[in-house]
Amino acid sequence: GAIDSMLRDLRAAGVKLYVCTKGLVGPVQRILEDLGLRHHFVGVFGNLGEAYGRYQYDAIVTLGPTTPAERRLLGKPAQGGWQSKDMLVMRLREEHGLDSKDQACLVEDDPEEIERARWCSRPLFVEP
Repeated sequence: GAIDSMLRDLRAAGVKLYVCTKGLVGPVQRILEDLGLRHHFVGVFGNLGEAYGRYQYDAIVTLGPTTPAERRLLGKPAQGGWQSKDMLVMRLREEHGLDSKDQACLVEDDPEEIERARWCSRPLFVEP
């Protein structure tokens, strides 16, 4: 589809793509995988474990053992614990040797996150 094609073109141009979400890493990775898009992203950063609490459903689904496929999708400590999206962008810039904020773009639907990221990237606001 069009999104797959766009992501493929960005990667072909040397762009490193990451997902940074306030959601849970596991479900986001599962959605990306189900859509056939996960392979486009170098990494997924988000919340881990019980960041939003534990509910009856969580207790039921964790009764049985997890499969290797499920474990692969679960978030690892390195994927969580970032303080804010702008700080994560800065950390990734440093890891990739990107000296200028013009070399990083945060695509975001939260105007407050856009404002916070102006110092370290060229943010792009998208309508939710």
